Amino acid sequence: MRWKIDEIRKLKGIDFENEILDLKSELMNRNPEILDITLITVNGSVKFDGKFYDLFAQASYEITLPSSRTLEPVKIKQSLEIFETYSDSEEDLKNEEVFPLESDEISLDEAVADNILLEIPLRRLTVEEEDSVKSVQGNSWKVMSEEEYKKYQEEKKRESSPFAGLGKIFNRSLNEEADK
Repeated sequence: MRWKIDEIRKLKGIDFENEILDLKSELMNRNPEILDITLITVNGSVKFDGKFYDLFAQASYEITLPSSRTLEPVKIKQSLEIFETYSDSEEDLKNEEVFPLESDEISLDEAVADNILLEIPLRRLTVEEEDSVKSVQGNSWKVMSEEEYKKYQEEKKRESSPFAGLGKIFNRSLNEEADK
């Protein structure tokens, strides 16, 4: 899907809903790691504010990539937000966040494809691999998720607190009083 710059200027913007993009062959050619990708559903708008052309979009799709451990295919549901600003002014292009208008149109396909490639996750595991990661352990070590590690660090911090010993003494004296 493409929009002419003149059309965007005249209408001050264009909204789009449930646009379906088929970028499978382009994405697979650009990144051979991609095994498959579904049709991409995109909602959003492209607006002109008198100086910049702003593209806002939400894209949803399912991508199949090889597992980062075993190379088995892994299907991953993705949803990403795209925000790109375009300008034809040389002055504005000094800002790294502004894309140059290289023609007289803005391409949704190109913006979505570029952002999908940027959002490919590095860690990809099958369900079985995820389960095995949770149960991997040995003598005095085990694999932890980030959340488990944070909880472990907090518990360790509490135990090493100079007041941790006081709590044990206090609990012991309460138990002795209760036994009398």
